[in-house]
Amino acid sequence: MGGGDRGRAMAGGAARGGAAARGAALGAARGDGGVAGGRAHAGTRRAPARGGLGRLSLKGAFQRLDRNGDGMLDFEELQEASRLLGLPAGDDFVTDVLSQYDRNGDGVVSFEEYRTYVRRTERAMREAFARLDLDGKGHATPEGVLAELHRIGIKARWQDARRMVQLVDADGDGRVSYSEWQRFVTLLPAAQVKENAAWALMASAVDLPPTTQPTSEIVKKLAIGAFAGAVAKCVVAPFERLREVLQAAEVVPPSGLAGVTRQIISDEGVRGLWRGNTLVLARVVPYVALQWSIYDAVQDALTLARQRGGSAPPVGDSPQTGVLDKLVAGVVAGTAATLVVYPLECLKTEVAVAGLRGSLIANARQVLREEGVRGFYKGLGATVSFKVIATAVGFNLHAQLSKAYRQAVNGRRLTALEHGLIGGLSGVVCATITLPLHSAVTKLRIQGTAGRPVLYRGLADCMRQTARKAGVRALFSGALPTYAKVFPNVAIVYGVTAACRRRWGVGGLSVYARPPRESSRKATA
Repeated sequence: MGGGDRGRAMAGGAARGGAAARGAALGAARGDGGVAGGRAHAGTRRAPARGGLGRLSLKGAFQRLDRNGDGMLDFEELQEASRLLGLPAGDDFVTDVLSQYDRNGDGVVSFEEYRTYVRRTERAMREAFARLDLDGKGHATPEGVLAELHRIGIKARWQDARRMVQLVDADGDGRVSYSEWQRFVTLLPAAQVKENAAWALMASAVDLPPTTQPTSEIVKKLAIGAFAGAVAKCVVAPFERLREVLQAAEVVPPSGLAGVTRQIISDEGVRGLWRGNTLVLARVVPYVALQWSIYDAVQDALTLARQRGGSAPPVGDSPQTGVLDKLVAGVVAGTAATLVVYPLECLKTEVAVAGLRGSLIANARQVLREEGVRGFYKGLGATVSFKVIATAVGFNLHAQLSKAYRQAVNGRRLTALEHGLIGGLSGVVCATITLPLHSAVTKLRIQGTAGRPVLYRGLADCMRQTARKAGVRALFSGALPTYAKVFPNVAIVYGVTAACRRRWGVGGLSVYARPPRESSRKATA
């Protein structure tokens, strides 16, 4: 989400009219009254819905969604119901909702499938509703909604909470019963019900700035980035070690990759291929976590700045974040994450190449004793330049390839596996572009270590001397292990990130596209 698959900014304004007018519109479109029975009139107070839902109540709710009365819910019926409730209603959103009901894959939802899903998810629905039911009397009021928004870290106003209540208040009594609430959440993807129900309701009823999000979003993004980075690095650690050994050599070893691999195993055993991986994890976990979180935050901030400056369309009509925004976000994310973890990255290279042994603390003391604090920042400028280029190119390349692929599959939201494969491909292309820079950065980090001479004055000088002494081919030393490392590494990071973000509902409804025509339809609803 990283990376990623971010849809259009969320639109709102579906609930601008009075409660009675809104209730009448929803009643005419979907059928009125509680899930348990017939039509209820405006102002009627309903008894709290307690216990499990009976067969008739579920059947009634199903029939109200089944507009043509054929006993099945199809794509168009779910789309229309979503649109009336201010939900995204784009193909990707409706496909996600349909797929969680449609267990046999026939493209429609039978009553049995509907009942199975509702009963399976009812606990999460009730828990979400209980957080809005401030006094425990079985109804959500604007006061309860506002309290829940403040609890999760969203700065909302009382009028925002009132619009949220109006959106789902079918009988116009100024509050939301469980049955009214259920009509809304049964049209949400399951992850949003479990993680972001109040946020999703707010996104459906109110025009939200792109930076509006619960506090938990920040924690989730950091945790997912850390986990994805750790999994990926444990898998590709041997290729990382081989790449650094090959790139650190002043002359390409005649034995090549196979010979270097055999030598490492002979000298250190198979575990030698993972030498320095503890340092890799100590560096990568915060790096990937920060990189993805900062990238998202900068994109959101840039979108908000354009909207406030009047240089962007209104929220809900704006196109997906542009290439320039992604470049700027990539530059900022790459720079910030690199500055935070660079001492560990420098130390990791020296462990892998220069022969430092012992614990992390012992290695750090040795570098400090022999080279001083400067030993932890050798090649910093060159590394920042490399990371900035690699991050900006990598994120943009993935975004453009994802966009093209998504168009080829008719706008369907990509799966975690597809995100991973596209990420791996973009990583290989990016690695090819930046490999000479990466090779030079490795040489700059290890010069002056363990008796090695200081030969290079900077990135350009290193590349120039390397090409003169060993030919242009030397600039691409370690290409094979780099490719062998980069594809699975980037694929795992993107795939795991996409899977975890979807499971935890990261991004809320903003990850779904909204049809451009939706705002005008809602304005006349």
